[in-house]
Amino acid sequence: MKLRIITFLILMQAVFGLTLDMKIEEKMSLMREGPFRQPMELVTLSGSKTFVMGLNLAAFTFGNERLQQDAEIATFSLLVGAAVTTTTKFIVNRTRPHGEDMPRWDSSFPSGHTTAAFATAVSYGLSHDDILVPLIIIASAVGFSRIFLGEHWLTDVIVGAIVGTGSALLVYNYREEVWGI
Repeated sequence: MKLRIITFLILMQAVFGLTLDMKIEEKMSLMREGPFRQPMELVTLSGSKTFVMGLNLAAFTFGNERLQQDAEIATFSLLVGAAVTTTTKFIVNRTRPHGEDMPRWDSSFPSGHTTAAFATAVSYGLSHDDILVPLIIIASAVGFSRIFLGEHWLTDVIVGAIVGTGSALLVYNYREEVWGI
């Protein structure tokens, strides 16, 4: 089943994404050196695995019982998302927009920062529906920052959001049966 999903996503990206990816990258490259670069670099940091794991560790260490459970769900979601993302990166090995050579496991498709941001946002948002929308907006800003900075194509970010959201939903829905949370 996972192989079918990965194959479908790769074909979807190959067929529909290339033209749109190129047009968006062309527009973003014109704005990249302007006043938004530094803010976008800060936004992109909030999608790093180090940042979200630090957030989860803080929630687990200092939070009440509910927040500790949320941190466990978010951490497992992040791990599932990272496994899918890293495997897909290795298989697809897509070049990043900036053209810099990267190791296969760190290639462009899909966006790991976006996966991490959405896995974390959706994990916490499922338990706290009053903050789900703001968390999704923050996760979307992370995805946008990856495109703006020339680290990812639009389709990388879209698929990263799907993987992150799917990982969070999977872990949340099977938290008792599989993870005992």
